[in-house]
Amino acid sequence: MHSFFSVTENTAKDKKKPLRLVSYLVFLNVIICAAGLLLHELGHLAAGAWIGCAGTGIAAGDMLNLTIPGVFTALVCPARVGHDTAAFLGLSGFLFIVPFALAFMPLKQMPEKNLAYVLLGFSVVLAGLDLLLVLPFSFVVYAAFAAGVAVLCMGEVFLVGDYVDYLKHKKTAKSASRGVSGH
Repeated sequence: MHSFFSVTENTAKDKKKPLRLVSYLVFLNVIICAAGLLLHELGHLAAGAWIGCAGTGIAAGDMLNLTIPGVFTALVCPARVGHDTAAFLGLSGFLFIVPFALAFMPLKQMPEKNLAYVLLGFSVVLAGLDLLLVLPFSFVVYAAFAAGVAVLCMGEVFLVGDYVDYLKHKKTAKSASRGVSGH
C-alpha cells in the first residue's frame, strides 16, 4: 500500500533523473574529450620519437594572448623531413586515437558503446589542421571539421537515446520485479 508521502517522494526522485543524466553525460564528454586531446598529442609525440624527432613535450599555448593557440606537441625533427614523414606525423594524432575509440564498440548492451563515435568525431575535428600536412588544400580543414562534428553529434544522439531507453527498460524491469502493474 502506498502512502501520499511515498508517491511524492518518488515523483521528486523522478524529477532529478534527467538532471543526473545530463550531469553524467556532460562529465563523460569532458573526460572523453580531454582524454582524446591527450591521446592525439601523445600520438604525435610517439610518431616523432619513432622517426627520430626530439620531443620536448606536449604544451598548452598562450591562450590569453592567442600568440600560440591551443595545445600542441613540440617536436624538433631532423633537417630533412620529407613530405611522407610530415604526413605521417600529421596523421599520427588521429591514428593513435582510433584503437582507443574502437575499444568502446564491444560494449554492445551498454549506452557507452556510442562513445566510440564521440571520440572518433572529436579526433577528426582535432586532425583537421594536421591534414594540411598531407593535403595542401585549405578546404580540408573545413571538411574535416564538418565531418568530425557530424560524427560527434551522431554519437551524442545515439548516446542520449540509448541512455533514455536503458533507463526506461530499467524502470520497467524494476516495476515488473515488484509486481506493480501500470494501473
